[in-house]
Amino acid sequence: MKKTIFILSFLNSLYSVHAVGEEVICYAYSQQSLSNCVASVLEGSVEKIEIAQDIYCDVSDQECTYRLNDLNSNSREIEIYGAHADVTIYRNPSVNLFKIENSSNITIRDLNIVDREKRSHDYQSCSYTATESTPISIGMDISGGYGLSSNITLKNLHIDTREPRIIDIDRADNVNISNSSFTGSGHFGIWMSNQHLKSRIRIFDNTFSDIGTNAILTANVDKAWINGNTLHNNHDDNPFCMPDGKHTGGGQLLIEQGTRDLTLQSNKIYDGGNSAVSGIEFANGSVASITNVTIYANHIYNNPAGGIVFNSAVYENGIQKVVIKDNALYNNLSPQIKIEGHIDVDVYDNYYTQDLSSSPRANFKGTPKTCKLNGNSICSIPVKWSTYNASDVNVIVEDKVFSSNPSGKQTAPWIGRAGASFEIIKEDSSKELIARIYVEGE
Repeated sequence: MKKTIFILSFLNSLYSVHAVGEEVICYAYSQQSLSNCVASVLEGSVEKIEIAQDIYCDVSDQECTYRLNDLNSNSREIEIYGAHADVTIYRNPSVNLFKIENSSNITIRDLNIVDREKRSHDYQSCSYTATESTPISIGMDISGGYGLSSNITLKNLHIDTREPRIIDIDRADNVNISNSSFTGSGHFGIWMSNQHLKSRIRIFDNTFSDIGTNAILTANVDKAWINGNTLHNNHDDNPFCMPDGKHTGGGQLLIEQGTRDLTLQSNKIYDGGNSAVSGIEFANGSVASITNVTIYANHIYNNPAGGIVFNSAVYENGIQKVVIKDNALYNNLSPQIKIEGHIDVDVYDNYYTQDLSSSPRANFKGTPKTCKLNGNSICSIPVKWSTYNASDVNVIVEDKVFSSNPSGKQTAPWIGRAGASFEIIKEDSSKELIARIYVEGE
């Protein structure tokens, strides 16, 4: 039974609040009435806001931004949602739409969010400065004195903007983004600030397309899962300016400084937006460590600059404990996995052609990951490897040929404290890296 508590009816601020069973729902019909509903949430009289019809924000001023701050009661669960699948907020592109600060247990779902007008930005200019005009911002306003935002859910959203970023995440824990589509932003899709630590970020079953640079950028995050997403035709504008006037390439997905305990699984990453774009890029590891990253069972194809690329400026200890396994990589620039530097990365059991049944595969199963020095300067390990559909290969260690047998077992008696990287390379025009293991001396 629905019982009306009160209705305020004004030409510009029509909204209504109803009790439905034990729930109290505020219905928003306009920019002003949505402001009234948010005010009711902040004062504690409402938990749910239903966007009853399309809302058109005024673009002539700085209005139409909604702050959800200091909502920290564990007994409250706040929801903002559309009444049906076509409900759209036509937002003011010059300001943030939803800002979540120092709050918990908030869900935004079943909404379309698009710019009421597309502003023109010169993203190619070296003097361009990004504006704060993100559709959804989580835990970003630290300078305003706001703290951690936690248990935030975004699902069943469609967001299309020409502004620099679609979703910002900074000081946050347990953020879940799922079953949504994101398109059109000038710089980033989901952008994680490197300023403050964030944790338990889940990005599942979303689609990212036609985004200026990285569809997803991870930074300063402890525990993140990016699973089941589709990324295509991103980094299409290639906008980052360099001192010589050229613009950088990059990955449709970028793993940046301070990323720890990240899993990328069952994603499709294809059709990079320009000739300098890879599927997944690891950034410079010298600034802060990137560690415990697993890239598993993804399909990565048609990326002109490679499938998985480690930045050529990585430092020896900057990237550690990366595993790349059981992925399908094809029609990317060869070698499709590009690793430079003496770093702790293992590669095995991946596929390198679209016909997976005929693809070369290889692994170092049976090879120890560590070599015990026991006070000595060197130690010895048995190196064991196997290949499939790949007869013409070389096993390389530190740029020297260790063996030319497609499968075998051989002793490496000279492992030092720096460890050693063993690689299996196809000896054809592709020079494909089909397996790799890093053995640590300890």
